[in-house]
Amino acid sequence: MYIEQQAKQSNALSELPVRGFGLLGLICGAGIAYLSIVAPLLAAARHAPSVSITLKGAAITPLALAFGAVYTLLPNQASAILGHPQKPTKMGYVFATVFGLLGIPVYLWVKGKLIQSGYVF
Repeated sequence: MYIEQQAKQSNALSELPVRGFGLLGLICGAGIAYLSIVAPLLAAARHAPSVSITLKGAAITPLALAFGAVYTLLPNQASAILGHPQKPTKMGYVFATVFGLLGIPVYLWVKGKLIQSGYVF
């Protein structure tokens, strides 16, 4: 019984760094989302004289949030599915490509909302 409990405890401890990176990804993704998506929309709602947006911020937002969610919710399976950062698996490349490209429609949506509000880019 003691050995099983110790094995469960060591497994939980090995998940902590991976979950920590996942939480860091979620926090960074949320921060980037606020700065590159929410803040420009709020500035437009307050009728600011000028609003700026960035494609890089909008493109990184879904990617950071998705990686953060996977590493937080599935710490043991994340490395098996996505691979190591220096040597990603094919699924890791697909994952990064899909969520990286998902940022383009997000950027275009924000830009469209700002153009509807009367801002010129």
